[in-house]
Amino acid sequence: MTTGDEPLLGIPDIDATLSPYLPPGYLVVVIGTPGSGSHLLAKQFAQAGIGSTPVLYYTTAERTVDSQAAFRSFHWDPESIRFGNLSDDYYKRVLEPQLEVSRIRERGLRLEDLRTARRPEVPAAPYSLVGRFLNDLASLDSPFRLVLDSLDFLLELLEVSEVVSLVRQIRSRTQLLGGKAMVTVEQGSLDGRSAAMLEDAADLGITLRSEPNGMTFEHTLEVRKLRNHPERTQIRRLTIDDTGFHVAP
Repeated sequence: MTTGDEPLLGIPDIDATLSPYLPPGYLVVVIGTPGSGSHLLAKQFAQAGIGSTPVLYYTTAERTVDSQAAFRSFHWDPESIRFGNLSDDYYKRVLEPQLEVSRIRERGLRLEDLRTARRPEVPAAPYSLVGRFLNDLASLDSPFRLVLDSLDFLLELLEVSEVVSLVRQIRSRTQLLGGKAMVTVEQGSLDGRSAAMLEDAADLGITLRSEPNGMTFEHTLEVRKLRNHPERTQIRRLTIDDTGFHVAP
């Protein structure tokens, strides 16, 4: 098991009650309602590992520069994090060439296009987002902290079973190397069965909610699952300041 003072989510009051019951390598699945702050929690989880292990932060929800700016706005150091942007990769490798083909079909092929075109000696293999991510995962050979924020983009492109398989492979790698990983997904992207499949793969299952309370919104964090320790499930009310999430008094 982990030690009680080892950063988990980066929220000390919650970490102290959960960390002792997690294995050395674990996977956290965060299901968030719209506006609940799952992207912020993903960043807070990432920054909790700075200085102890390599930290990898994969985004599909925003530009890399916007992710880095968000880290700085909460006084966290993005320079110590390795960023990957799967949605940008997909655009450059798949959508941009498709747009070019559409452009050529629309206007026709020009002589200049023929002059500058290069014929590849070997046909390029179809680009696979999952393959690209798993290649990075396989290259890890020591403890790490990894975030995949979020699965929503992958669920638009892939079958749910493929996404769940990817999540299980992340968990397998964390177990093998003693890593710590978090994946996020918006509640609206999943039906009940799909959400249950993802939570089944998790060592720690969290739901974030944002509910109206008078003229403001109340943020809550539900620990829905802690593997082998159902007595540790709990609901905590959260506050947010310029250093991230905190447990409310």
